[in-house]
Amino acid sequence: MPHSRLAWPVGVRGVCLGGRFSAHPAAAVAVNGAPAAPAVTEFRAARRGRMAALVGTGDLERGAAVMDTLCFAPDRHRTARRRSCSTAAGVLARREHQGPFRRAAHPAAVTVRVRPGGEHTLYGHAGERDAYAAHWFMDQLLGRDLRTAGNAMDFTVETATDAVVESFRTTKDQRLRELLGSLTRHLHDFVREVEPTLGEWEQAIDFLTAVGQKCDDTRQEFVLLSDVLGVSMLVETINGTEDGTESTVLGPFHMTESPRRELGDSIDLLGTGRACVVSGRVLTADGTPLPGAELDVWQCNEQGFYDVQQPDVQPPGNGRGLFRADDEGRYWFRTVVPSHYPIPTDGPVGRLLEATGRHPYRPAHIHFIAKAAGHLPVTTHVFVADSPYIDSDAVFAVKSGLITEFAESHDEQDAERLGVTVPFAHARFDIFLAPEGSR
Repeated sequence: MPHSRLAWPVGVRGVCLGGRFSAHPAAAVAVNGAPAAPAVTEFRAARRGRMAALVGTGDLERGAAVMDTLCFAPDRHRTARRRSCSTAAGVLARREHQGPFRRAAHPAAVTVRVRPGGEHTLYGHAGERDAYAAHWFMDQLLGRDLRTAGNAMDFTVETATDAVVESFRTTKDQRLRELLGSLTRHLHDFVREVEPTLGEWEQAIDFLTAVGQKCDDTRQEFVLLSDVLGVSMLVETINGTEDGTESTVLGPFHMTESPRRELGDSIDLLGTGRACVVSGRVLTADGTPLPGAELDVWQCNEQGFYDVQQPDVQPPGNGRGLFRADDEGRYWFRTVVPSHYPIPTDGPVGRLLEATGRHPYRPAHIHFIAKAAGHLPVTTHVFVADSPYIDSDAVFAVKSGLITEFAESHDEQDAERLGVTVPFAHARFDIFLAPEGSR
């Protein structure tokens, strides 16, 4: 509708809150200002047409009737900071009148504020007591029973979400309040949808407890759970950029600090696998080299195990290295061609995959975290082309732009320059970093 903000005193029966009244499609309403006392008849006579428009109808009598249900009165028995409100009929806006209120304003023209708990309201409150009145007004338009809305007593299926969200109202950190409010709503909606039994709820609690108990200094079972549910990749994708190399999951095995190594060093400390050289450049989004860029690299061995999984077989730091690119942004290191492997299945996440008939395998890959001053860091992989499970990664991390040929080379000059013997596998992988502020 063309009207979206109505700037006149709102109220009837001689007492009102002067100021701006607006409506939002989600029933977001605010009242602002100081007490005023226009005559009811004068108010209705002067604003009758606009009142009818406010409630979304051309019926002037109906509009006036709806406005007649409103009554705001200072509570003389409370402190000056608070204002209570009441209606002659006990209801601010009857249920049949709520729809027109919600449709009254055009959303693009409405000033919106997030209420404590994550709900939207319109604002301009002169002080705490006006904010209190505005919240009450909105609750009434939403059809909430003030005896139960936001009240932890008499917890019901209908009032549960409002009561919990309301409990976060005083959270000072606005982002935390937003996250907790949204989490509560979605979680409650899920519970109402699937209606778990008490036994199923206990199983869920036991499962999450077991996930936490499986975590230690070298293993993160909660990250693994996030990975197999696709949450890790979703977060990476949301926070990624279109300007640089695509990001992928961190994974559960980046739990130890990679040892500092020189360019050309080998991160393979055992020498038992197929020799490989990985080389490339770190560049800006437009292809300019980034001298001195830092690269943190880690991978499994040719049998599919990380060093932290085989502390009695692999020395600490095997398959890991922290490198710094040269003045032209180039890097290179020696290693072995990694194998595809199963994620750990000896914990609750493994039991979850078994129960759902999902395989636990990841295609062969090498992890990278690349950083450079003035640019956003990227966490990514280079995937071995033609690896088993390249199209069904258990953690959904494969992106076609990250699949790279580990081509076999018989070039003896290259082999001598790179410190390997022929034949060896050679993977070339350039990393592009987006500038800061591009996210």
